[in-house]
Amino acid sequence: MNKSDLSRSEKRGVRHFVHEWRKYRGLTQEQLAERVGLTSGAISQLENGIFAYKQPTLEALAEALECQPGDILSVNPLATPPRPMLADLMAAAADMPDTFLSSLLALMPAEPKGAEPPQEPQPASVRQTKARAKSA
Repeated sequence: MNKSDLSRSEKRGVRHFVHEWRKYRGLTQEQLAERVGLTSGAISQLENGIFAYKQPTLEALAEALECQPGDILSVNPLATPPRPMLADLMAAAADMPDTFLSSLLALMPAEPKGAEPPQEPQPASVRQTKARAKSA
């Protein structure tokens, strides 16, 4: 990987993608600051790795940037667009004709009676921890 392949945050040694998420969502530093309850100067310092965040700040940023807290730390949306959030999918579905949605639902397999709903995929570390807990 050469230096031109790195994101702005990676070039500066910052270990999050706040700048990239803000750009991806089309927000200014002032707009993000207003949504999060910080100053635009604090957002600038945060993006440049000068201002350290704490968990509540990370959660507020994630809410304002419409992503998960972990996405801010691990996903550069400008390099690889993230998966659409459920709200985005629901908004897109609202614009579709009812006949299309009915046809789409008809293609889905029926849930067997008594079946548990599918669970969200978990990172390997969580699966390993649960497996260890069961074997103990």
